[in-house]
Amino acid sequence: MHDPILSGLAKRRAELVTEVKRTEGILRGLIADIESLDAVSRQFDPDHRPHQFKASLGLLERASTTKAVLAILRMASGPMTMRAITVEIMARRGQDTTGRRSPR
Repeated sequence: MHDPILSGLAKRRAELVTEVKRTEGILRGLIADIESLDAVSRQFDPDHRPHQFKASLGLLERASTTKAVLAILRMASGPMTMRAITVEIMARRGQDTTGRRSPR
């Protein structure tokens, strides 16, 4: 009797996964648009530093590390150390940046 139930649950799960992937694509596009607007704003005012936001649904965490680093460097006022970049990525992900190790 549970085979139709499990089948239905698996089907619904697949539908939700598809919806999440579609929504992530939309969010990536919106974030790219925001980054483009920030870049144009900096062309008019190099000191302009827009308010930072946290990406929804952990999008930044799942996004390419390279993309995240490049986005941080584009917004930087000058050269950054690897530690500063790492701290910025952690802060954007909502992780503890105080140096304490998280319990496993």
